[in-house]
Amino acid sequence: MSRASLVRVSLLSIVAFLFLEIGFAVDLNKLLLKPRERIVIVAPHPDDEVLACGGLIQQALALGDSVWVVYVTSGDGSWPSAWRITGNMLPGPEDYLALGRARIDEAKAGAQVIGLDTTHLIFLGYPDGELDRLVFEHPFDSVPVTSSHTGANRDPYGSAGSDYVGHAVMMSLYDQIVRHRPDRVFFPHPLDAHPDHWATAAVLPAIRELWRTTQPGRFPPTCYYLVHRPSYPRGCQDQTGELRPPAELAGADHHWYTRPNSALEADRKREALKCHWSQDVTLGPDMTAYSSSNELFADAYYDSGTARCDAPAAGLLPGP
Repeated sequence: MSRASLVRVSLLSIVAFLFLEIGFAVDLNKLLLKPRERIVIVAPHPDDEVLACGGLIQQALALGDSVWVVYVTSGDGSWPSAWRITGNMLPGPEDYLALGRARIDEAKAGAQVIGLDTTHLIFLGYPDGELDRLVFEHPFDSVPVTSSHTGANRDPYGSAGSDYVGHAVMMSLYDQIVRHRPDRVFFPHPLDAHPDHWATAAVLPAIRELWRTTQPGRFPPTCYYLVHRPSYPRGCQDQTGELRPPAELAGADHHWYTRPNSALEADRKREALKCHWSQDVTLGPDMTAYSSSNELFADAYYDSGTARCDAPAAGLLPGP
């Protein structure tokens, strides 16, 4: 091989490596919405639905779609946020409960900014920061787990009233999906770095299986959304500012879709995120970084990422 050929091969190898390293080589299909669909978005905490789906929600509503957001927790387990809400640097159970009530109000305010009917917000009230413990360590306990933050062992906000056991998390989400009969569902990605997110994703296989044995028709098409990964989202934008999948989630076992946001939709998303002011703390992520020119979604049937949540979810199914 000539010296010129070696130089060309080396340069091409470097370029290919860089493209793969930051995810630019991923061919993204556009996620298509249809008019008059019914959509359910499962959010581990208030604000996740805006961070990952704020643009999509606006676009769906513009098409005449009906959108419901099901919050698994009310986000009542953050020490910096409880301090910010109450002014108590050493918050106790009542302070964390005050945080949970504040975050419910923040979610309603943010929903109004993007045009979402606040009666379509469902708060299940499970303990923030402890979903992995419920799902994997206490799936069938007869005695509910007590939250280390609020001191509650069931929904303390009067909306759902579910006991804090892992099986109840799965059944609560299953009941909501059955109730609303959605045409498509959005779940957090199983490889999201936040334990509450991948614990929520862990119950999806059990929900699908329960649907298969009890409901007519196939389970609704499902997509994952990503919120927490190292360098995501700020470090996963290309030279045009478009969001791309993290390199480690851009391989052959992942199929991603993109959904472009208009400038107006991105602006409204930023305004909605401002409503979640309890989360704008020094230790938190840069929330404005999620208001890029697009949003990303992974095909839940295609994506075969490996995580702690892949196998144990089967154990949540009732019966032998």
